[in-house]
Amino acid sequence: SNGLWNVGSLSVGTTVSLVITGSVNAGTADRYITNSVALTGARQPDTNWVNNTSSVSIRVRAVDLGVTKSVDNTAPYEGSNIVYSIIVTNNGVDIATGVQIREPLTNYLTYVSSSPSQGTYDSTTKVWTAGTIGVSASATLAITASVNAGAGGKSLTNQAALYASDQVDTNSANNSATSVVTVVGADLEITKYASVQTAGEGDMVVYTILLTNKGPNTATSVTVSEPLNTSLIYVSHTNSQGAYDSTTKVWTVGTVTNGYSASLTITTTVTNLGYLAITNWSSVTTSGVPDPVSANNSNKAVILISKLYIYKSTSVLIPTYPGSNITYTLIATNAGATTLTGLIVTDSVPAGVSYVPSSVQISYPYSSNNTCLDQFNAQAFAGSDGTTNWANDWQELGEANGAAAGYFRIEADGTNQ
Repeated sequence: SNGLWNVGSLSVGTTVSLVITGSVNAGTADRYITNSVALTGARQPDTNWVNNTSSVSIRVRAVDLGVTKSVDNTAPYEGSNIVYSIIVTNNGVDIATGVQIREPLTNYLTYVSSSPSQGTYDSTTKVWTAGTIGVSASATLAITASVNAGAGGKSLTNQAALYASDQVDTNSANNSATSVVTVVGADLEITKYASVQTAGEGDMVVYTILLTNKGPNTATSVTVSEPLNTSLIYVSHTNSQGAYDSTTKVWTVGTVTNGYSASLTITTTVTNLGYLAITNWSSVTTSGVPDPVSANNSNKAVILISKLYIYKSTSVLIPTYPGSNITYTLIATNAGATTLTGLIVTDSVPAGVSYVPSSVQISYPYSSNNTCLDQFNAQAFAGSDGTTNWANDWQELGEANGAAAGYFRIEADGTNQ
């Protein structure tokens, strides 16, 4: 532990030896290590001090393995094959042994074959065992992979990296390399708008359909389906490119460059009001390149239908006498999906009939989703806490139950309901 060898007595002509084993520390690659020994003490004088010391120097072996990578096609199509070329070069001053390179294939790539200049590639472990590489020498691995379906429009980054070596690598910065391919594809997005939110029979509705190519590549042979709802009658259309067939309801768009949009405007008339709302869809139906995002290939526009019915009846169904009263009843019904405002109904009294003053009676249903809090004797209804609508009969806690146990009034627009 103190580095001293206590030899003791040494007879004339006798030799003794000491063997010491040491391990080379990390971080000493490509460095010289010098170990010296010296006579430090003896009872008798030494007549030749020149040979009382000795040393030995060793250089720690080191390698610098650099990895590079390339691909033969950076813009492949789905279903095509691409070839990665991985080169490992020994830039160091010593022979490298036990060299292994890991070359895993990323998602959307399927292994087809491999061709190493030396060693073997295991397609299961994804490790290329290159073996021994001399100073300034290189080894090459070519891997063929197929591009899977669904990869269109995606960027695939694949990395090869030094996996193992018997010697310490003095330069970790060049131990890996990546290669990127962008599979040909175009993300086509449909947006759609209607010119109105509410319409009635005979009203005109203009739909605007916008097709945008969000890339990364140009889309070709694009078609969009624009079928009009059965409650819509085609009137006319305009389009920024391509052609719309009002019979097949197909918009043949053609080619759309990455980052650009095409538009189609269709004018329609509302008819056949059998619905409370008209929902009209537009969808991408074909494209010459794969679309990586199918969720935005369709879009819809919804308009609510306005339906107002006026019904009139009389209390007299047979001939009546002069001076007798006739009661006319008018019923206005909103059978649509939206609230109608500003309605004015005109009912002129016919000739031969005189209006009876103060005889008009107006009734209408009233509903509210507002909630109420009972403050009678500081007790609250069990059916409502001020935020939840009532259900069934109300009940006051600590008081008699039932609707006859108290009174409750709701005012709407100043009128008791």
